Amino acid sequence: MNPPDHTTAKKLTRARVQLLLKQPFFGTLSLRLKLIPGSLPTMATDGSRIVYNSAFVDELKPAELEGTLAHEVLHGALPRPRSKRSAKWLRRNTF
Repeated sequence: MNPPDHTTAKKLTRARVQLLLKQPFFGTLSLRLKLIPGSLPTMATDGSRIVYNSAFVDELKPAELEGTLAHEVLHGALPRPRSKRSAKWLRRNTF
């Protein structure tokens, strides 16, 4: 368990710093997304913000959180699908 002073916000900030140091591309992109607490089960992005569940973030190990942030960053960095079928899949499976 985390000590009482180890907040979710601090954990997210540390994960971003580690991304900047280890993976500067992902770290730089992550800084462009605003972090917003929400009621969804895990984490999601709309390309301008990352909405996260605090309980989900608190359960992740630091490396897992860094990977999850990089994953969310890639949703905004990768090109959108061109076909209707892949666009429909994307709508069903993302934020």
